[in-house]
Amino acid sequence: MRRIPSIPRTLRPVLVQESVAGVLRDTILSAELRPGDRIVELRWARQLGVAQASVREALRRLEGEGFVTRRANRGAYVTSLSEAQVRDIYRVRIELEGLAAELFAEHRNHRTLRSMRRITDRMEEAAEKLDVRRFYELDLQFHSALWEGSKNPYLEQFLRSIVVPLFTFVILRIPKGTRTREGLLRSTGQHRETVGALERADPLAAKQFVARHMKEFASATQALMAQRGAVASDKGVRGSAPSKIPR
Repeated sequence: MRRIPSIPRTLRPVLVQESVAGVLRDTILSAELRPGDRIVELRWARQLGVAQASVREALRRLEGEGFVTRRANRGAYVTSLSEAQVRDIYRVRIELEGLAAELFAEHRNHRTLRSMRRITDRMEEAAEKLDVRRFYELDLQFHSALWEGSKNPYLEQFLRSIVVPLFTFVILRIPKGTRTREGLLRSTGQHRETVGALERADPLAAKQFVARHMKEFASATQALMAQRGAVASDKGVRGSAPSKIPR
């Protein structure tokens, strides 16, 4: 298990918060903190040598990114979704991401399309290296560009609020052995086809293509998550965890 670093006291408060968020984010992505694990502010503050307020602000940031969920009167937990919640999110996402594609095709920003092409090139590089974490980071960048390109800030904000936690949870919960180079390359190809559909500037066709792609991705993702009990139960919270990681 890796050593959790302390945070220099000489940093400005905002930089301390960024540093704490970075440590917590890396600890989650390395699976030392797992979905459903509680994150106790005071323990992390002592571990990192920072004020409890800095940990609290870092957790707020991670909540916005989807890594952390706050529960009333219970504190902060690493995001954990039940099978029903994953299914419900995909149902909404299919409709709204299709709408985002429709609006994107109406506006068709060529600079954004070029950026999305470059993202797919980097996705291919990550797939060839089987760098799953990097692949999913780029995947989220791709979809973020699509949402932003819809030119509808309400749609973008809502999609981000439901999809970012889903991406985070999928990264953590899909068994590593099920992620193959071929599968990631196939996904990259589908993202390139999405760019092609947007470039044709046919709003209805773009909406239908993206919605169909989302349905296929939802089915594949849920099937992967079901393997080896990867989907969290509706109870959601795990039991005890390694003692060297403060909760």
